[in-house]
Amino acid sequence: MKQMVFGVLSGSIVILFVVMLLTMQHKNVRKEELEQSLTEAMETTLQMVQADADRDYTSEDMRTLLIRNLVPQMNSDSELTVRMIAADAEKGLLSVEVEEHFSYPGGKMGSIKCCRTILTDDDGNGEETKKGEKEVAMQTVIFYRSREEMEQGKSYYKKLEIQKGDYCTSPAEPVCDDLKKKFLEWRDSKDYLADFTQCVEENQTYYAVFE
Repeated sequence: MKQMVFGVLSGSIVILFVVMLLTMQHKNVRKEELEQSLTEAMETTLQMVQADADRDYTSEDMRTLLIRNLVPQMNSDSELTVRMIAADAEKGLLSVEVEEHFSYPGGKMGSIKCCRTILTDDDGNGEETKKGEKEVAMQTVIFYRSREEMEQGKSYYKKLEIQKGDYCTSPAEPVCDDLKKKFLEWRDSKDYLADFTQCVEENQTYYAVFE
């Protein structure tokens, strides 16, 4: 009887530990996705605003444009709250706080926050975040739903901007048009299995493999 009770308790502890690990991993993936997606959306927003110099963009206009650029990059099961801290189209300044609300695999609700400030230089290039210091080079990592879409240059699944030398985390698994197939793995443009333990040193392209 004691052995049975011990076995049940041990099993429960293992299950709890696994759930905790999955929860932490899920949150970390969400956090990195939000940070990368927000940075890209902010850069795109500032480029669009500065390209349309004849229009006088208000803070609310820039917020609307930012949301329009950000939402397509995020998971559909999340809700975003966007708060503008500062916005100046003429100076190329954009400071934003975004909170993402989502559900963990087990149904429990969670949330993460991300704050970003971008200030473009006089030529409209690059960004500054700390006392005028330029950020280091960024590399683009693009994920496609299939090799065919990658070869044809169709709409990508996810596009991330990774600081050179940093690591890229696998995004949320895509869903195949054929619902009978399940996601298997990511492969690069040379058909090698994606290795996300390696630093990003150059632009990368990956496509999803289903089985």
